[in-house]
Amino acid sequence: MDETGHLSGEELSGLEREEGRTEILRDSEGHVMKCWIRYEPVTNLLNSGAADRHYRIDRLTGRLYFGDGVHGKRLPNSDLERVRVSYTTGGGARGNVDKLVINQLQTSIAFIQSVSNPEPASGGCDPEPLEEALKRGPQLIKHRGRAVTAEDFEWLAREAYPDIGHVKCLPGRNVRMEKEAGCITLVVLPKTGGYDHAAFSEIKQHLEAYLRERAAFPLAFPGKIQVIPRRISKSACRRCWL
Repeated sequence: MDETGHLSGEELSGLEREEGRTEILRDSEGHVMKCWIRYEPVTNLLNSGAADRHYRIDRLTGRLYFGDGVHGKRLPNSDLERVRVSYTTGGGARGNVDKLVINQLQTSIAFIQSVSNPEPASGGCDPEPLEEALKRGPQLIKHRGRAVTAEDFEWLAREAYPDIGHVKCLPGRNVRMEKEAGCITLVVLPKTGGYDHAAFSEIKQHLEAYLRERAAFPLAFPGKIQVIPRRISKSACRRCWL
């Protein structure tokens, strides 16, 4: 968001200390000519304060919603030219193509003659069907964005990565399936497979970070929440659970 002329020097200095939050263009004397501030995405604006630079996105329509001055900061400018959006989009589940299927550049790039995908593409998913939304809705009210029970961890994992086909939370177990207090392990199977190649490492990092932010002490520390692909049998999961 272009907030040029709407920030005090103290507020601007505070925002500059946050990495990746600002993009500022100055003249030769150091005066601010243009000031772009990055707003943070939230699930909804109900918990946003009047000064919080938050926005909500409807991913089905692509519409952005900003604060009204009570729930989220009101935009200092209503001119759409002062709002800058950077995004990527895919083809949903149909974009999960097999290896070596991608072989063309959409636009030319200097010194690049050809491309290919040595690993299958994964991570693309279609919009959530109504039946799944009806199942997830009551769980949102139950856990309210905080992971307390094993079931909470499972539902929050599905929210963080909608392409999950199956997930099982094993409380009190470390990544080696050994009993260890203060640890949990989530066994995950994406709908599209994808746990036998490098793509799963991205799923793992994203899920673990997402769950740490919503977990209580002592699970909110790196290494206490582990996400692994489902390479153990369902019977083994049941024995671990017991």
